[in-house]
Amino acid sequence: MKITLTDPDGQDRLAEQPYHGAEHVIVLAPCPKCGAKEVRGNGKHAEHDEYYETSDAVCARCGAARGTIKVEFNTLFGITEDDRIASGRYGKVY
Repeated sequence: MKITLTDPDGQDRLAEQPYHGAEHVIVLAPCPKCGAKEVRGNGKHAEHDEYYETSDAVCARCGAARGTIKVEFNTLFGITEDDRIASGRYGKVY
């Protein structure tokens, strides 16, 4: 999975999930308002297809706008097809 934050200036910054299941990501560029490095999507202006999802990004601490967050999934055939194969009639694939 590749996570990218595109800040309001248009600069792309790599982000990483601090632990599996985290609701925020960490970016190296601190928030200009509070200095926090944690960013999360707010679900507004969300887009998705079979290979990625995007959302407006906000600071996880103060809620300031941070740009757009994009998550690209590691999939060969798309999210829906991978899920169908992994949980299909032949059992689950681990």
